[in-house]
Amino acid sequence: SRGITRVVLSDYLAQQPAEINFHYGQHGKPGVAGLQFNVSHSRSTVAIVLSDAYSVGVDIEFLDRELNLDQVAKILLSQDVRVPWQSLPDLQKRQSLFEIWTAKEAYLKARGVGLDHSLQKIDIELEESTGQYVLTDPAYVGEVSLHRLEFANSVLSPELIGTVAVLEAGSVELRVNYQVV
Repeated sequence: SRGITRVVLSDYLAQQPAEINFHYGQHGKPGVAGLQFNVSHSRSTVAIVLSDAYSVGVDIEFLDRELNLDQVAKILLSQDVRVPWQSLPDLQKRQSLFEIWTAKEAYLKARGVGLDHSLQKIDIELEESTGQYVLTDPAYVGEVSLHRLEFANSVLSPELIGTVAVLEAGSVELRVNYQVV
């Protein structure tokens, strides 16, 4: 994924891949001058999000990943959210847990704070009218927009899900490209 990231950044910045100088935030988030970016990979799929205006984060996960859902829910969800989550049908439990997981991880990556942040203190609710998730975090006063990644019409769908988080004050347009390597 590092090599692919270098190639994507070199195209965007019109520089040779070897000329790109990275700097790293306090928790290791990489950056380059004048550009915000973030990378996530799962199996042989890499997602890269770029912005010249906003801090961004991305996370992708395959739904069939083997894990103990109840253990992950204890780490990821507050007690208030975990109780109703436990009553969902198994397939819906898996889908919602992975959607919340990718949203929280993308958000934390956008902030550059790492996964040390208490995941249970971050609330994510589905806004019924828009179908979008809304995130609130008492430790952050700015605006956050979450964008579900859609992998429709692909060999990956519906096994791969993801979220892009953008720390911003207005709406942004996302263009999603992905490649299986």
